[in-house]
Amino acid sequence: EISQMGRRSPVWAAILVAAGVVAGCSSAGAPGSAEPTAGARATQASTGSASTCSGLPAGDSWIKLQVADQARDALVHVPSRQPPEHGFPAVVALHGYSAHATDFAAYSGLARKADVEGFVVVFPQALGDPTEWHLKGGWSPHPELRGSDVALVTGLLDKLGSSGCVDMGRVFLAGHSQGGGMADDLACQLGDRFAGLGLVSAEYLVTPCSQRRIPVVAFHALDDPVLPYDGGHISVAPSDFPPVLPAERIAGIWASNDGCTGGPSTTHLPGGVKMLSWRGCAAAVRFYRMP
Repeated sequence: EISQMGRRSPVWAAILVAAGVVAGCSSAGAPGSAEPTAGARATQASTGSASTCSGLPAGDSWIKLQVADQARDALVHVPSRQPPEHGFPAVVALHGYSAHATDFAAYSGLARKADVEGFVVVFPQALGDPTEWHLKGGWSPHPELRGSDVALVTGLLDKLGSSGCVDMGRVFLAGHSQGGGMADDLACQLGDRFAGLGLVSAEYLVTPCSQRRIPVVAFHALDDPVLPYDGGHISVAPSDFPPVLPAERIAGIWASNDGCTGGPSTTHLPGGVKMLSWRGCAAAVRFYRMP
């Protein structure tokens, strides 16, 4: 199962996405308008009172939508605190192939992170058995559903916007494995609706594009057993499934899309992790090469 990719570290990987992407939540401005500041925190308020959002209850609940004649849903987690003046920042988090929204919520740790940092997190549910996202460039037994996942996320964003809970200028997108590939696709098609993109061991089938420049943070392990770091055939996929593209090269393309003029430079981090960062960017790009 592609969802098993990166299973050594799914919890810390997702938390790093939350810390890296949501670090920009307290930065002022419209999506993509500024480079995230490390260690920034969403506005803190009283943690002892329930959320005053009119459209979403505190804690876990489900958003139900009808998309392309399909019943679709997403698990949403709202922290139990008063929202900031302009609403909570939010993260839309996409699970991997064959996984489920509830599984991703459990193993990613994003809901716990949301309670600490003060943001809403939404876990859309993919269709199928096994579940899959219908992303551009990917083979699917249901090609007729190829536009449905974009429509699902569009509907979820509209629902968040009407809830009175979320600052729609601070909505971030994150994805794991095949969900990372879907997030990459969504950043191309709906980039003007997101303030940043986080990718964990993503399945890259096409080169990224963007309607506008957007901050990106990505993670990929050199020894990934399913989605090879240097690209190539997915070991658990059918022989006619398209090869994935090299993870580090995709980061470089994002850097080009974001107008970066220099780099990448390499920072050595604990545990053998290397962070690649680009300079002179209109929107920041960071890539973490995991050992």
